[in-house]
Amino acid sequence: MILPYIEQSALYNLASVSIKNYQSGTNDQNWRNIVKGVTIPIYLCPSEANRDIQGNAPNGNGSGWARGNYGANAGPWGIDGNASSQGVSGGTGSYQSKGIMWAGGAMMIQAIPDGSSNTILVNHIRVQGSSADIRGTWAFPAVGASVTHGCPIGDCYGPNDRGCCADDVTGCTDDPTNAMGCWNGGYGQANARSQHTGVVISAFGDGSVRTVTNSVDTNTWFYLLSSIDGQPIGGNY
Repeated sequence: MILPYIEQSALYNLASVSIKNYQSGTNDQNWRNIVKGVTIPIYLCPSEANRDIQGNAPNGNGSGWARGNYGANAGPWGIDGNASSQGVSGGTGSYQSKGIMWAGGAMMIQAIPDGSSNTILVNHIRVQGSSADIRGTWAFPAVGASVTHGCPIGDCYGPNDRGCCADDVTGCTDDPTNAMGCWNGGYGQANARSQHTGVVISAFGDGSVRTVTNSVDTNTWFYLLSSIDGQPIGGNY
């Protein structure tokens, strides 16, 4: 939907009829075939070493998916649009969680309870390096591909988490040595990841772009990702 605003109107126009049909509930999937293999330069980080390895999507969704390094923040919890109280992995307490964007919906910027300058809108996402691993794929609508979600809760902690199984993404390759650990048995969680040394890059609701260090306190990381936790952002990140 944002293609016309990033000088990609021609591509959007090719797929617009199918996109509108899909939005109306007809389950028109032809837009995927039109856009999936197209590399959008603005969606790729210059530091991404695996940008040219196209993805093979699981569950019969085809091959040839172009990569991308930026994904919507669906919060520590709430990819279905519902809020929930969740405990902080490696931290303390439980707090309400909901992202700014979720499957089929989004929060208006001016209506973010915690404020647009305190809440991440878009996170950095990495490509693992295997065509079977769909993480880092701009047009594929799934956790890890174009969405971050489910961290820091459970066995997922801070940015560039090096734990085994820190992401839950169908078909992914467990690669904790390179900060790409995962469990491949289904979709559940996926953290912000980058090939920048010691940091990820995040865009906030107010339009600012900031770095967040790998060593950020996990409570702070939770507060930055949730739009409704109600907690002040303290300390460095």
